Amino acid sequence: MSLKGKRVVVLGGTSGIGLAAAKAFIDESAQVIIASRSASKLSDAKVKLGGNVEGYEIDFRSEEKVADFFKKVGKFDHLVVTAGEGAMGHFSELPVATVREAFDSKFWGQYISVRAALPYLNNESSITLTSGVYGVRPPQGATTLASINSAIDGLVRGLSVDLAPIRVNVVSPDGTSLPSLGQGTWYMGENPQVRDKEIKALQLGVELGMTLIDTAEMYGNGDSERIVGEAIKGRRNEVFLVSKVYPHHAGLDKISKACENSLKRLGTDHLDLYLLHWRGRVPLEDTIEGMEKLREEGKILRWGVSNFDTVDMEELWNTKHGKNCVTNQVLYHLGSRGIDFDLLPWQREHNMPIMAYSPLAQGGSLRRQLLNDPAIHDIADKYNVQPLQIALAWTIRSNNVISIPKAVQDEHVLANAEAASIEFTEEDLSRIDQVFPKPTRKMPLDII
Repeated sequence: MSLKGKRVVVLGGTSGIGLAAAKAFIDESAQVIIASRSASKLSDAKVKLGGNVEGYEIDFRSEEKVADFFKKVGKFDHLVVTAGEGAMGHFSELPVATVREAFDSKFWGQYISVRAALPYLNNESSITLTSGVYGVRPPQGATTLASINSAIDGLVRGLSVDLAPIRVNVVSPDGTSLPSLGQGTWYMGENPQVRDKEIKALQLGVELGMTLIDTAEMYGNGDSERIVGEAIKGRRNEVFLVSKVYPHHAGLDKISKACENSLKRLGTDHLDLYLLHWRGRVPLEDTIEGMEKLREEGKILRWGVSNFDTVDMEELWNTKHGKNCVTNQVLYHLGSRGIDFDLLPWQREHNMPIMAYSPLAQGGSLRRQLLNDPAIHDIADKYNVQPLQIALAWTIRSNNVISIPKAVQDEHVLANAEAASIEFTEEDLSRIDQVFPKPTRKMPLDII
């Protein structure tokens, strides 16, 4: 779905996930309206965002002020609400007045905003609210936040029925900060002669800040997971660990065992993220139920999918608990831009990041073009880096993609880490688009 020319209201669009969402919408050529209780934050955000953005200062707890705000805005297409403050503290010690204030800010602020926005939306509109993972896994001192988040989750389930065909979604940020570049492990573990080098490469990557490591039970028939297990021994808490399940292991009768086997090979008691490697014959309902059970048992903290096209994501999203999916891992690089047409915009609209595998292509003529194209060389010279670093940095040019390149040589690990610091100008991106153009029509999803 294209956001070009659409009007998007982001309440709380001055920091964190709200600011990132506003930037992503502007990048999609949407007209963005942000609002905040803080005049200074609003001013700073408008400078950071630039582009086609309006800003308003309002108190989201006031029905009258929120209603006046939407009256000024008029008709618009999409609403995202990230505003609201919670409260942390032990149940027996947190003052009731503080708890009430937190509910007024985060729960009632979102409730009031949706009520006030309804007259200005249309049947093609969407509403996205914000809760949090504490509603599912609260730590000590998070009783108030857990209650608020659970209330918001329930609100969204009810609104999805009451407001249809308007789409109502919820985003549950858990406070986890991830790097834009992680580490892939495809083919690792297949050659015993380079085992030690692979382990050291992963450890170096972690030291350089690439703390997300992606693997799969398929890679090397489990040997890749063993390599990762060795690399993270003694430093599990430093790593965001991702693995993937075979489609034929994704049914209710097999997914638990498959996950347990991965955990044993990795030497850990939980995965930070567990992905369905690609869609097979097992019904989505069964896989989702299996993932949710693993999450309840604490064996995985989150789940997602891989190699899903837009139509698959739509089906997943409309399946019970499908909205709990946190990412979709797909092939994405300069020579494979099909997802730019519809899948990437769809995921931005649903506040779901893409994980890009093989972001430097696998080889052949395409990789040679990346290495030899004059425009890529000129941009690389401008930033005093290598052409492949430009190609890698391009995949993470927005806030909605995490790339997971694989490297075994120390110099390649270092080069990958350095790519995260490259910031392109609009002129740079325009030159790259001329060489590797964005698709103008729907393309089949590339899979390798």
